Amino acid sequence: MDILIPLVFVAALFGVHFYFQSRRHKQPSRLERFFAGLWLLIRRVACFGMALIFCGGGVYAVYQVAFEAAPLSTLFWLGFWLPIGYIFFHWGVYGRGYKQYDFLDDKPVHEGRKKRYGWRW
Repeated sequence: MDILIPLVFVAALFGVHFYFQSRRHKQPSRLERFFAGLWLLIRRVACFGMALIFCGGGVYAVYQVAFEAAPLSTLFWLGFWLPIGYIFFHWGVYGRGYKQYDFLDDKPVHEGRKKRYGWRW
């Protein structure tokens, strides 16, 4: 019984994805607008939270080196934390486009979704 709730959650995520895919070229229904807005809220909270964590890790590394005499090799972690933080920030603002490994279509796809669902930003 403990595994049922996560399975239902994952199944609902797949169901919402296929629902949106089937209605991509039709006028959005009220239910679709609701789920799109809910997804936008969840995505932004999760992605901005992760961006804050990773960028905060970078700031903490600089603090450790500057004030607590941590070794300079600690700053090498900035090469990991800051780019990953930027990726999460980018996904929080624009989401993902249709091309899986290309960031160039994220903004135009987001602009289309803004127009379709009436989002402000």
